[in-house]
Parts: sequence; structure tokens; C-alpha cells
Amino acid sequence: MTAIIIDFAAFKAARSMPSQVLPAKPSAPAQRPYVAYTDPKNVVVGSKYDSKTSVKEDAVSIRNDIKEAVKAGTIPKGFKFSVRVDSYSMGQSLYVTVTEVPAGFVMNNVEFRRAYVVDPLGDGCRRLERYTREASNLLSAVDEIVHGYNRKNVDSSSDFYDVKFSFHGADFGSLGAQEETRMTAAIKKELEQ
Repeated sequence: MTAIIIDFAAFKAARSMPSQVLPAKPSAPAQRPYVAYTDPKNVVVGSKYDSKTSVKEDAVSIRNDIKEAVKAGTIPKGFKFSVRVDSYSMGQSLYVTVTEVPAGFVMNNVEFRRAYVVDPLGDGCRRLERYTREASNLLSAVDEIVHGYNRKNVDSSSDFYDVKFSFHGADFGSLGAQEETRMTAAIKKELEQ
């Protein structure tokens, strides 16, 4: 048990004394390290980012930029893309999906698919690229266009996530899944023989 003893006479005497005001000393601001998410060097801003435009307006601009990239030859002709925006509580996501590819265009890397069929958790899957070089280049070109409209300040160590919109990269959607299914069936048939 702890007892607190108060000397009321001393307490009363201290309260009745005039307070002494000390002059403020000028001091330099303390140099404190930034927390990652407040560090200005952590913020990545795309070249076409505009805080005043909505993500829906950005989606329209991204569609136009993809069309311009096709005209300029940065993205090959014969592809069609879907650019969608999903709004939800506390954020928005932007999705770009390839919806049509030219005849004969192969999206999935056959060697990766074969390694996956033989041993899904094996080293072959980790060493090989999922998509063909042409498919990866196409997705990278689209990703570069999209990142130009985004602003992000992300610090995974403190679970801080501040972006204009979430974007996890362009993909082939159901086209890629259908090709994977066909490839997997052909590889399994080949391995059975």
C-alpha cells in the first residue's frame, strides 16, 4: 500500500508565491527523421497526375492514351482494352484488361505452364516468366500509361497506403485464363503419352 502525504502548509505557501516567468529561449527546430509516409521522397507522382480530375476522367484519358500509343506504334495494333473504375468506401480501383488479341498471339509462356503442370510449387515456376516476352512488353506499356495518372505514397512497413487509385497492373483477364486452360490440357495430354 502506498501513502501520499501532502504538506498543506507548504502547498498553500507555494500557491501564494508569484510565479516567475522565464524568457523564452530561441531554439532551433529539432531535427527528427521522417516517418516513411510523411517523407516527401516517398511520394511517387505520375507525369500526367492531376489532383483536380476524378478517376473516371483519368480512365477516359487512359483510353485515349492507349489509342494514341497504338497509332504511334508503342502498342501493336489488333488489341482491344477495357478500362474500368470501381468506387467503394475509402477508395477507388482502376482495372485495365486486354479483351481481344490478334490471331496467333500467345500470351502465356509454354515453358512456365509446363513447369507449373509438372510441379506447381517447384523451382521452375519461380525461375520462368508467366507471360511471353511480347505479352509482358504489352502489359508493361499499358502499365506505364496508367502509372502516369496516379499518385502514390505507400509504406508497407507501417501499413500506410495513400493513392489516387489502386492499380495492380494490366492483365489478360479471361483471355489469359482460357489460353492457360488449353495449354494445361495439351501439356497434360503430352505428358500422359
